[in-house]
Amino acid sequence: MALTVGVARTCITPPLGTSLAGYFNDRKAVDVHDDLHVRALVVSDGAATLALVTCDLICCPREVLDRAKELTHLRTGIPPAQITVACTHTHTGPATTGLLGAVKEEAYNEWLAPRIADALQMAHRRLQPAVACWGVGSEPDEVHNRRWHMRDGSVVMNPPVAGPDLVRPAGPIDPDVGVLAFERADGTPIAAVVNYALHYVGGGHGLEVSADYFPLVEAELNRMVDAHFPVLMTNGCCGDINNINFREPNPPRPSRDPWAQARHVARVVAAEAVRVWEQSRRHPEVAVSAASRETPVARRTSTRKELDEAARVAGMTAEEAGLTFVQWQMAREKLMVAKLPEVLPTLVSAGRVGEVAWAALPGEVFCEFGLAIKERSPFGQTMPIELANDYVGYVCTPEAIQQGGYETWLARSSMPTGEGGWALTEAAVELLKGLAGR
Repeated sequence: MALTVGVARTCITPPLGTSLAGYFNDRKAVDVHDDLHVRALVVSDGAATLALVTCDLICCPREVLDRAKELTHLRTGIPPAQITVACTHTHTGPATTGLLGAVKEEAYNEWLAPRIADALQMAHRRLQPAVACWGVGSEPDEVHNRRWHMRDGSVVMNPPVAGPDLVRPAGPIDPDVGVLAFERADGTPIAAVVNYALHYVGGGHGLEVSADYFPLVEAELNRMVDAHFPVLMTNGCCGDINNINFREPNPPRPSRDPWAQARHVARVVAAEAVRVWEQSRRHPEVAVSAASRETPVARRTSTRKELDEAARVAGMTAEEAGLTFVQWQMAREKLMVAKLPEVLPTLVSAGRVGEVAWAALPGEVFCEFGLAIKERSPFGQTMPIELANDYVGYVCTPEAIQQGGYETWLARSSMPTGEGGWALTEAAVELLKGLAGR
């Protein structure tokens, strides 16, 4: 089937003074290092149309994304079930959800949904004949499991680098660099999707708005192929993955620039993506399909004793309660989680272009789940995408919840049971099997 593709980008940089997400305390933006964007890709084979969107945000609540999808449906006719919207997970973007110490930016969310729909509407309007190509590379040096077994039997997040008490990582990594690219008949690029399971890199002093390393991959790809086109950098399942090599001290870098590491990661990921792209076959006619499934997941609960204690300390300052600020904040989180439904209504989506597919899950998903989706997928290439369509916090394995550690602490940033994570995985696999049968 003849393929058409459209792509667009809209700016979603918030005003200065906006609360920034990603820390235990509320921070207000005082500067803008680089703009945040929505990148929207629309793909059609003439019979079906789907869309994939990335937003330079830490996460986004479902009500905002549902509204964006409904607006897009009204403007373009694309069914909401065939639209996947994912966040990249920058820790220097607006607080779209009220997590930990950050103040939820309600006004920004109201403004955001139409901006996402604008990008989709423009991408739909720009549909043009295209060929697709895809492939998978590998970049293992920039991804490391951040949870470690220690000599005392505990499991901790981000232990001291090269510390004497390190035993082994508590989980796997996923080094794959997935690529789905689109070109005109003359070979000039239209757009690309890159998938890599790396939480984020970071840089700066934490008070500047920035999209982190994700758009730097776009800049490097554009430079390497001498063209100008949007790149949708999608995050694979990387809830327990980061860019720190805990086995040995990081080699010193000559630059004092706080963004040097982000640029380094972007360069090596982009270089691998270009290598894969250049070696891929071109496909002018491919089938396109997409689907979504409501997938409720159970959330973890606190005991009455735990809630009573949380209520007691929440009425004091951390100092008065004899707690660290983090401990005090987590006690408050327990109370807020207890007000939420015990079964979280959420969504899983999937899409396919030819023999490459993606499966999108709604949280900071542990790497093991993404590897399971790849292993069980009927497609030759599958790209798991986290932080899509909704936010339910960290999606931890049952083993990790038993081991403990930051990611497992019950809060609005970590709610599903381990069995809930496997339910999301099962839904993703079933969606992929359904798309493969079309």
